[in-house]
Amino acid sequence: MKILIVEDDVKAGDALRQGLAEAGFVVDLARDDFHGLHRSLAGDDDLIAPDVMLPSLDGWGILRTRPRKGEVLPRSLIASQVWDMNFDGDTNVIDFAARSLRAKVDTPFEPKLIHSVRGMGSVLEAMEPN
Repeated sequence: MKILIVEDDVKAGDALRQGLAEAGFVVDLARDDFHGLHRSLAGDDDLIAPDVMLPSLDGWGILRTRPRKGEVLPRSLIASQVWDMNFDGDTNVIDFAARSLRAKVDTPFEPKLIHSVRGMGSVLEAMEPN
């Protein structure tokens, strides 16, 4: 998995890059919003972790430019990319992790970002309430 970190604080950026690299991820680091935006538009990273308090274009703005939006990720891909494991249909580890993530990311905020697609997997995108 290839991760782009956009962080203007040198110590924080280096620590994030080192920790993720030690965990086995391929990590790129953009030190400002301009380079982060440029890399985001290239669209070749699997995940972007931006600082939301960048000076000109904040991290949310960088994420809004992301082209790779609305892709449904099957449970097997989530399991292999996040936990480096083969998916066992009898385990509920993905459901548990999704509930925990929703509690932190979605419960207190609108619009909701994490959505289940029945029989397919999950998708991360802002959808207006019905």
